[in-house]
Amino acid sequence: MADPTTDPKPEFSRMIALAKLEQGPITLNIWAEPEERLRIAERFGLISLDGLDAELEVTAIGPDSVRVTGRLHATLAQPCIASLEPVPAKVDDSFTVLWTEGAGWLDEDDLGLDIEVEGIVVEAHADTVDLGEAVAQQLALMLDPYPRVAAPGESELVVDISESEAEGGETRRPFAESEALKSLLKRLN
Repeated sequence: MADPTTDPKPEFSRMIALAKLEQGPITLNIWAEPEERLRIAERFGLISLDGLDAELEVTAIGPDSVRVTGRLHATLAQPCIASLEPVPAKVDDSFTVLWTEGAGWLDEDDLGLDIEVEGIVVEAHADTVDLGEAVAQQLALMLDPYPRVAAPGESELVVDISESEAEGGETRRPFAESEALKSLLKRLN
């Protein structure tokens, strides 16, 4: 797995100079090439990453801040947490990232935005921002933390309560007749 703190260039890098934003917002589409997708899949422990692209709008907010709003699309497979079998998934979600020179000071009033700052990623920047790395990080946040392959018939799970239990309040004890369990209970008590 690549370590972004020691790797000089992220596996999916799309740099944009802040000077390009002086004329106004920029709208662009970016996508990961096959080699980049392999490296991202390795970084995030994915079995496969068959597609990754994003539609972005990049806007300068004052002299020190940049806002990127976008929609991310990905087709991937994660390993099941129980069986390690592939769990196919599609990601289609929006996000917002803010870059600022003083990443700790950011709040709604300072930006003059009509949005909630909570849930928005805030990054420090120099004179460029890496849109590709922002998309890769957003993908990581959107992954299922506990991917699971559904067992056959699992979606049809039915809890069976007999009428006598439901009406009479009796508790059914399926192992009550087991001699081994009775013996064990005696030793524990």
